[in-house]
Amino acid sequence: LIAVFFLVRIVTIIPLWTIFYSLMSTPTWDLIELKYKFICVFSSAPLDFLNVYWFGKIINIVLKVLRAAVSVPGAKRSEVLAKVDTKAH
Repeated sequence: LIAVFFLVRIVTIIPLWTIFYSLMSTPTWDLIELKYKFICVFSSAPLDFLNVYWFGKIINIVLKVLRAAVSVPGAKRSEVLAKVDTKAH
């Protein structure tokens, strides 16, 4: 999950905005109405911020599970997940 989310949602942010920025300096960009420019920017930016936020949440959950697994060597998976779940509340 982490690898796919990172590759599909996080890594693609940089090329997307690089291409977008390069297109903003073309003469065609000046021909586009302001409302469409607004829609283009303000529909993408919040989603990118949310993706970064969610990725941070996913990383925190994984770190909790890994720390719990290390602190209880030899424990079964269900025991480790139960320990993590009780700490969340």
